[in-house]
Amino acid sequence: MLKVAVVGGTQKQNFIKAGKKKGFEVVHHDGKPSSGPSFRTKLETLVRQSDAIVILEGACSHNAMYVIKKLCKKLDTPITFHKGRGISGALNKVSEESIAASLVG
Repeated sequence: MLKVAVVGGTQKQNFIKAGKKKGFEVVHHDGKPSSGPSFRTKLETLVRQSDAIVILEGACSHNAMYVIKKLCKKLDTPITFHKGRGISGALNKVSEESIAASLVG
């Protein structure tokens, strides 16, 4: 099963439920910055354990977006940006952009 990290928003259980319907395992980070090095460490762990990343642009801090974008480039992890806050549209982007196909096939 493809593991997709969703960054942004606060509806973690809804994200997980919607992911299961699409055949994805969803892990979540709210995208809110915290002080100290643990913020970057948490995001790096999230990127390392995920097959693809979806950033909810309307519900994520600029700092989190910047850190994750850099980590994805470094670790060669596919990333997509969703302008809305809804998880269905975000997970559809994963499928539409062939991220899932390139990782599975």
